[in-house]
Amino acid sequence: MDWIKGKLGQIIALAALVSTIAGFGYAGAGYVTRLEAVEKKSGKSYTPQLKALEVADNALTQEVIILRGEIKTLRSELDILFNQVEKIEKKQDSSANPLTQ
Repeated sequence: MDWIKGKLGQIIALAALVSTIAGFGYAGAGYVTRLEAVEKKSGKSYTPQLKALEVADNALTQEVIILRGEIKTLRSELDILFNQVEKIEKKQDSSANPLTQ
């Protein structure tokens, strides 16, 4: 009996999830239909602007990817410089300055 209750609960949860997703899809389709109706009434189409925004978004995404690579390169170069500065400072600290003696 417990097995049936557990499976029944899972089936009910799955049905609720599927109906919720279907509802979102139906609402989204309604919004698209309304937007198309507004475009037809106004005589304006915003499709070119939306495509231009998508192209700009893709270009910005590529730029961000490039910048991330450059930042990683700069960080590694800074680590190298930091290590070199530490070595120089250690040499200076360990060598005796004849003028201070």
